[in-house]
Amino acid sequence: MNVEIYMSEGETAKLLGLSRRTLQRFRTEGNAPAFLRLATRRVIYARSDIESWTNSCRQGGMAFGGEGV
Repeated sequence: MNVEIYMSEGETAKLLGLSRRTLQRFRTEGNAPAFLRLATRRVIYARSDIESWTNSCRQGGMAFGGEGV
């Protein structure tokens, strides 16, 4: 069974190297990973959605293994 891992807004911001405020702004602008709003002030992110979002943000260049992206 594959279990989804969820992260808080603070954990997600730290993982992405962003401030919480920047992540909030991205979310407001529609430029953030998919999220779940559990309550008015409680937002969580699925780890798989964060990974999908970061992959969609990739632009050209070389990957760590020396392969083009």
